Order: sequence, then structure tokens, then C-alpha cells
Amino acid sequence: MAKRNKASRGVQKASKEKKYQRDLKCSVAPVSPALLETQKPTVRGPKFERAKKKQLSKEVVQEKEPEPSSQLSTSIANAKKASQKWAQIASKMGLKRIRREFIDSVKPYSPDGTRDAFHLDANNDKNRYDDVSLLDKTRVKLKNNPNDDDYIHASLVNVSPEMTIICAQGPLENTIENFWIMAVEKLCKVILQLCQFEEDGKEKCVKYFPQEDEGNEKTYDSVKVRVLSRGMNVGSMRKVTRTLLEVTHGTKIVETTHLLYGGWPDHAVPESLSTYIELRSLVQRLSCQTPVVAHCSAGIGRSGSYAAVEMACYELMVKGNRSFAVNEVVCRLRDQRTQSVQNDLQYSFVYRMTLEILLAEKLIEKSRDLSQFFEDFDDLIKRKKSNKHKNFGE
Repeated sequence: MAKRNKASRGVQKASKEKKYQRDLKCSVAPVSPALLETQKPTVRGPKFERAKKKQLSKEVVQEKEPEPSSQLSTSIANAKKASQKWAQIASKMGLKRIRREFIDSVKPYSPDGTRDAFHLDANNDKNRYDDVSLLDKTRVKLKNNPNDDDYIHASLVNVSPEMTIICAQGPLENTIENFWIMAVEKLCKVILQLCQFEEDGKEKCVKYFPQEDEGNEKTYDSVKVRVLSRGMNVGSMRKVTRTLLEVTHGTKIVETTHLLYGGWPDHAVPESLSTYIELRSLVQRLSCQTPVVAHCSAGIGRSGSYAAVEMACYELMVKGNRSFAVNEVVCRLRDQRTQSVQNDLQYSFVYRMTLEILLAEKLIEKSRDLSQFFEDFDDLIKRKKSNKHKNFGE
């Protein structure tokens, strides 16, 4: 009987030691081997338990990191403060001063850097416009063109650590292959076309993927493009066509979504701001942090304005930059894609669209100054449209 009691006590002791070791392993804070050695549970009295809890508590306090919810709250608070400060400045500036800001500090800005590839005779027929140059330092260089041709009129624009936009000119007949090679090499999940193929009777971009009357598959030299699905007017977005494509180059196959927005006239601003906001959200969801190809005709006006809005939103909504200024952001954009944001109307649109996004995200509230700014902007657009119709004899 005594032997059984002794054995039973041994089993209980071993069981307690195992439980203690297990408890230590499951603690929030790691426990050093030295601590385990010096605190073996030969005695499990109240003093020991209090000492153990105190020691573990100290280690937890020392190694505890800020809660994610706390970090998120701080980020939102910073974004709100930055957004509200800038919105107040922007709305009080008014359109006249904003347009003057473009003329004085953005329009004359030309970035440093060579443009050697653009000026090569071999690349001359790959440039849609002679007066829209390409910086060597940010140009996309192709790696796997069968003709050893690395040139395409496209620039890498760094928006944020999570977002890169490739601003490109609309493909020409002889650059379709290079355009698709770029999309495959950069693993692009979204191609955003911000122009129509033809506008006012002029070609703005060739049809570089199979159209409905051409079937669902077409080969462009070393690249094969297959249409997986087509769709008009995605959701409530007017003048938006969504096409899912499968692109094959060599052994690489990439699925990409082509989004064509036909509601943004050349040298002007989008017809529907609500459609633009929806389209922007769709691009973000589909791209999955892969580079987004954005092109219009030259790749600097509409595409540049799109990139500028994204850069502005990042500065305010993510970084919480309280010294944010649109002219500085657009000049930084031009350092990557020269001549981006072509005129004062598109520059004003960058202000307007950024404010609209901040409102939609509930980072700012509408004020009297802001409402007046929106009203003045809408009046300006109406006047521009009216003048355009008069010029065309309408």
C-alpha cells in the first residue's frame, strides 16, 4: 500500500511537471532555458506562483507590440487630419489659382534625364507622337522579344510600395507584339484603356486584341491572344467594357482583364465622376498589387491624370502627409513619365477627383467652400464642351 502511494505521488509529480512545461510553452512571452532550469516546480506554493506570474508579466509587457486595431485607428486619424487640412486649402484656392498653379509650376517643368532610346532611328516608327518623348531612366525594357528589341513607349510610375502604373502610349500596328510581351513579362492582371480606338475621326489606338467580328483568338507575331469573355457596361458603369483575355508568349501564359473606358474625351476630363470612382475601385481589386497598364493615345494626358490621382490619394490616405501639394506630386510624376497631365483642365481634375475620393471614403466632409469649388468646376466643364461644339459647327 505504501509503495502504491509512493508510486502514485511520483506519477502525480511527473504529471504536474509536464503540465507546467506545457503551460510555459503556451505562454504569450517566450521563456528562456535558464528560467526553466531555475524554476523547476519542486515546490508549487503561493509565493512561487506569484513570482512566476510576475516574471511572465514583465516579459509580456517588454515584448508586447501595439495592437493592429490601435495602429489602424492611428492611420485613419492621420489620414483624416491630412485630408481635412489639404481639402480646406484646395477648396479655398479656387479654380483660378489652381489653373495658375499649373501654368506657373507644372507646365514648364521638364525632368532631368536622357532620352536616347526615344531618339534612335530604329525606334522612330514605334513612337506615336514625335513630340512626346520617353525618359531612359524609367522606360520599360523588354527582355524576351524574339527580335532582340527592348523598346516600347511605356514608363514605370512608382505610386507606392504596393502599386506601380505603367503609363503607355496606345499601341501602333507594329508595336502590338511588344505591348503584349510587356504585359506578360510584368504579369499585368489589368490593362486600363482610357481612350477609344477612334475619336473625332482620328485613330487614337489600334485594335490590339480580337474584336467580336474577328473571332476569339488572334496571333500577333510571337504572341497569341484569346478572348475568354466579353461584357458591356460593367455594373452601373456607363461606357465601360470589360474583356477577359488569355495571353501566351513562349511558355508563359497570363490572364488579364482589359477595361476600356470610353467616357473620357481627349484633353478633357471624365464625363462621369461616379463611374471613374467605381472603375478605380475595380482596378484596385483586380490588379492584386501587380503593375497596372494604363494607356490612352499618347500615354500622358488621361493616363497621367489617372496616375496623379493615385499618387495624391496615397500621400493623403496612406501616408497621412500633411504637407502634401498637388504640384509637387505631378512634378514627381513627370520625373517618371514626362509631360504627364497635359493641361490646366486635367490638372484641376486631379484636385476635383481626389476631393471626391476623400468624400467617398468619409475622410472629409462637404463644406460651403468645397461645394462652391465643385460648382465652379462643373461650370468650367460645361463651357469647354460648349466651345468644342461651336468649333465643330454643332
